[in-house]
Amino acid sequence: MYIRIVLSLLLMVTTFSAPGIHAASILVRSNLPGASLQVDNQQKVLTDQDGLAFISGIPPGSHQITITKQGYETYTEKVIVKDKLTTIIQAELVILDQAPPEIKLLSPVPMQGIRISMERASVQLIGLARDKSGVASIVINGQRAELVPPDNKESNLLPGKTFKFISEVSLGVGSNTIRIEAVDSIGNRETFDQEVLAILDRTLPEIRLLSPEQITSIRIAAIEQTIQLIGLARDESGIASVSINGQSVELLAPGSEEMSLLPGKTVKFISKVSLSVGSNTIQLEAVDSTGNRQSFVQETLAIFDQAPPEIRLLSPAPVRGMRITAKEEKISITGLARDDGGVASVSVNGQRTELIPPGGEEMKLLPGKTVKFITEVSLDVGSNSIRIEAVDSAGNRDSVEQIIDRKSELLASLNMTCRALLIAVNDYQNWGKLHNPITDIRALDQELRENYDFQTNVLVNPKKTEILSSVRNYYNQEFFENDELLIVLAGHGHFDELSKTGAFISTDAKTPSQDPNFETYIGYPILENLITHIPCKHILVVLDACFGGTFFREVAMRGEDDVYRELPPKEKILRKMKFKSRMLLTSGGKEYVPDGRPGDHSPFMRRFLEGLRNYGGTDKILGVDELKVIYMDAVNPQPFLGEFLDNEPGSNFLFIAN
Repeated sequence: MYIRIVLSLLLMVTTFSAPGIHAASILVRSNLPGASLQVDNQQKVLTDQDGLAFISGIPPGSHQITITKQGYETYTEKVIVKDKLTTIIQAELVILDQAPPEIKLLSPVPMQGIRISMERASVQLIGLARDKSGVASIVINGQRAELVPPDNKESNLLPGKTFKFISEVSLGVGSNTIRIEAVDSIGNRETFDQEVLAILDRTLPEIRLLSPEQITSIRIAAIEQTIQLIGLARDESGIASVSINGQSVELLAPGSEEMSLLPGKTVKFISKVSLSVGSNTIQLEAVDSTGNRQSFVQETLAIFDQAPPEIRLLSPAPVRGMRITAKEEKISITGLARDDGGVASVSVNGQRTELIPPGGEEMKLLPGKTVKFITEVSLDVGSNSIRIEAVDSAGNRDSVEQIIDRKSELLASLNMTCRALLIAVNDYQNWGKLHNPITDIRALDQELRENYDFQTNVLVNPKKTEILSSVRNYYNQEFFENDELLIVLAGHGHFDELSKTGAFISTDAKTPSQDPNFETYIGYPILENLITHIPCKHILVVLDACFGGTFFREVAMRGEDDVYRELPPKEKILRKMKFKSRMLLTSGGKEYVPDGRPGDHSPFMRRFLEGLRNYGGTDKILGVDELKVIYMDAVNPQPFLGEFLDNEPGSNFLFIAN
């Protein structure tokens, strides 16, 4: 019980004393009868059965009041009394503390069956002692123990005025008695005897390394590198500590699978170890609770290795220069990874995958220290970037990225794939620089991928051979009935008055004075011939270049096809795509067209993007004829929409928003 002090309540009560007599009085109200009251250690009065006592004739001024009773704490107070007034004192006496301290042993646990490594050994005894009046001392087997403040966790075990004690105790093999005596600040004491059985234990702890598996030879990616060492230690008496190269390491609880490798009183340790190229010495030591030590020295050869692992994607099978298309919400990713030093991990989009041995045929694809990985990835509608990263045992890493496009439900039901080849040239070796083609194409690329499910291939500042080979690549691709191909070229154009032929200018094209025969140009007739033989039924060419209209001789313009307005979207698409299309949309005719302000879009591309960003209205279907008439006729010079070669009447090219 805590001592409670109640301050005096001074109540001034008027008394009727005779004139000329200077005296005051004190009235004490206490909680106990028979308590002794003294004023300045002279007058003594006992409180009555109600705990009251009255003393009169006290000179005015300051006085010491003392109230005592056996078994209770002494009550003292200084009061100032005034002439002819009664001072009232409210006093409460508190019973003396007679409770002994409490003791709680923390270590060793259990106290029975303590293992020692010799006939007589010292063990450390740790415990807590608590008393409301404070702990004055702890004596263990006659030796005074040190008292220290407990930590927060220990305080929670025995809350209050708690102290921690630590002492070394000598034990011999067999039965031992440990006597602990705690004394509080008042003199109350608590004593108890603890019988302890000490067992002789000279068995050394066991150590097992888990990682790296091959410790004798390790590959590192730098002249000096830190590796992670993981292992287990076990002893029937418990592991007290594990150190690696003299540094104590944290002890953890092992997992269930790790426990099966070394069952018993097992701990797990993880530590960073620094290795240099060449020979290294790693020293491990485990100490059990009785002081037995097990140590071993491991010589490790560190080999310098900066070669990254190899990655090969098996499924879905990649196609050079093309993105993969999927219909489902989830797709299985399967591949191989190889490294001469061994593959430590493979992650797909940041998620670590399980590594399994490859099959015989798969080993032939990537022979060596090869692992196989299989994981499932969720896909959003539109473009999805799949990043695969492999890390070898030395820490070298390599990654590959694969774009997978997931079709919208409508395109999937139509078995329809939309592809786009987007070509932009800003920088020229011999021609003047343009500001906006690359900006335009990147904006168009994002719009087509994110909102129209297009698979895009972007060429920035390509040479003539790159453009022609990229167009030719479509010859070898498989196209289905409803597939579409969009080819967009943005850059300089040129028109030759003699041959009446227009051309697109690649980054390496020469000027007319340097190349009078236009051998470095991409003539529109050549481009037309290449494109028209691509095995895709629906092709639209968009030219944002000077003299783009010279690609064809006549311009055929069509408005919105109202007869299809009331049809369901799928039926409307099938009707509009019934006929083969070879269509061309250009930013002008036989004339120069503006590039626009630097960092902005060309006037032509600005309206083109505006049309796409309206997403076809309520039916989400935007035909190229609507795009031209509704959005692009206001551009100056006016764009041309026409057809080339074997375009069929009634054809169209559709942009279908997802």
